[in-house]
Amino acid sequence: QGMVYLMLFILKVALLLELLGALVLTVHFMNEYQAPFAGALGAGIFHSISGFTNGGFDLFGNSLQNFKQDYIVQGVLGLLLVAGAIGFPVLLEANSNFISWRRRGRISFSLYSKITTVTFLALLLLGLVFVLLSEQHNTLAGMPWYQKISVSLFQSLTTRSGGFSMVDVSAYNTVTLLFFCLLMFIGASPSSCGGGIRTTTLAVLVLSMLSILQGRTAVKVFRRELFQEDIIKALTVFFVAVMLVVASVITLSAIEDFTTTEILFEICSAFGT
Repeated sequence: QGMVYLMLFILKVALLLELLGALVLTVHFMNEYQAPFAGALGAGIFHSISGFTNGGFDLFGNSLQNFKQDYIVQGVLGLLLVAGAIGFPVLLEANSNFISWRRRGRISFSLYSKITTVTFLALLLLGLVFVLLSEQHNTLAGMPWYQKISVSLFQSLTTRSGGFSMVDVSAYNTVTLLFFCLLMFIGASPSSCGGGIRTTTLAVLVLSMLSILQGRTAVKVFRRELFQEDIIKALTVFFVAVMLVVASVITLSAIEDFTTTEILFEICSAFGT
């Protein structure tokens, strides 16, 4: 019964968000770009689904490079990317808390949702700051400050699993590309449309490392203690993932005539699905 409820909730959320996104994009394409109704509707539906499912496919041929100054397209697709990558358990819990708040004025989030959301937002902000600093004299040069922030924020979000791009990826410097490899490797939240080793895996690994450095045997966060079984699982996922990526880089470096950075980027992109 719980599984049926969860499946129906996921279906309703997916259809509702994709429908709203498609509606806004369709109207915007018609008003702003004078697109015919059929073309605007098709593009709106396609990119709304592509955004929510973190598919990253586009119909423009150069991803979203033509929309650096279109904050409606960035905003709609950004919200869809977040909804698809944050994880359905978090969306379900947010919905339950909204109902509880309306009825009893009370909300309470689980440890899972707290760790997932905090890690997701921390990575988003880290990516924003890193892209701003590393690309301010490269791909972001000449843009007004607010456009630099919007492009960097969107790129930080979409790199983890979305697949869209506001800038030609080949134009980024090596430092940025290597950082993007890390973001793609980490990926999105569990039980979401994204990929990677997942944000919770990263969070458990970081928390475990901090506990060891502080000389503590128990790993605690938000006044709760993590199970040793979960820590072992996180270490296993991370180790297997690293071994797969390393083995793939070594293999392709031996048979392909590309730079190590290019090979690593493609492998992390593939692994991040």
